[in-house]
Amino acid sequence: MKQIFNFIFYGFCTFAISACTAEEEELTSNNNSQEKMTVSFRVRAHGTSDQINKDNTHKEDFVDNIVLAGSSLATYDGAVATFNINSFIGKKNFFFVANLKQEDQTRIGAAGTESDFNALHLNTADYLRGYASNPPDKSIVMAATLRDVTVQGAVLSQEQVKLKRLFAKVNYDFTTGVFAGLTIQKITLENIPAKFAIGGPIDNYDLKNKKETANYPYLTYQLSNNKGTVYLPEHFVSNPAFRSPDAHGMTHFVITHLKRGVVETLKLRIGVSTPYSTSYGQIQRNKEITPIVTEDLNNNIWLN
Repeated sequence: MKQIFNFIFYGFCTFAISACTAEEEELTSNNNSQEKMTVSFRVRAHGTSDQINKDNTHKEDFVDNIVLAGSSLATYDGAVATFNINSFIGKKNFFFVANLKQEDQTRIGAAGTESDFNALHLNTADYLRGYASNPPDKSIVMAATLRDVTVQGAVLSQEQVKLKRLFAKVNYDFTTGVFAGLTIQKITLENIPAKFAIGGPIDNYDLKNKKETANYPYLTYQLSNNKGTVYLPEHFVSNPAFRSPDAHGMTHFVITHLKRGVVETLKLRIGVSTPYSTSYGQIQRNKEITPIVTEDLNNNIWLN
């Protein structure tokens, strides 16, 4: 069954509160000296019907765990998550992340401010589907922000929480068109950023890689199929360009094939290819991308 992609997930937060104070700019924290309150978070998928853990085709709505920045998780039953946070009055911002490994859940739970939350970098290798020992249907990392939650009398107002994928969805098909007559030996993805940030894209990743290769490396990932879908982290480079001999640090497919008995390679860059767009060359979170392949009148294959 065909799914609607670029999923946005909704939840409703029901809170029980007790009196104390908190600064609006700070996230919830684990300061045991303050009185606590309970936060209950119910997750729904936004689509033709409310659902969670129902997308058995791509499993884009699966949520294995949820963590609230600056808070400890009390319970999660697959539909409702309950957190213990410092009580407050006034307004407060909440930052959620879903489908993290335990170590990263702990890091998020310890984030005391929004700046701390935004500064956290995660390892792509831990979350890239099918990479190394990761299962091919591994649940995708998602995040959401709930801002300016207010207290109304004895309870907090109900607010919608939107969870979005931190990875882009990339569709590829190397079985038809200009690829139909090729004997493909191998397909790899190269220049996958080995780090990604929860709070937003890491700008100029290619320059960071050149300056601090050990801290900002790239990954190479061999695909097992000539047609399919892969989910990739955001990637913003300093000087993106398509149809250039230089890859410009961009994430790209490398298709190794035989042509008249000779091994050749074709490269297909991944990113927004609309000229003059402010998103040009970018792989953006929660977007769906299908790389473009064209053939000119001289039978030259142009891979973006």
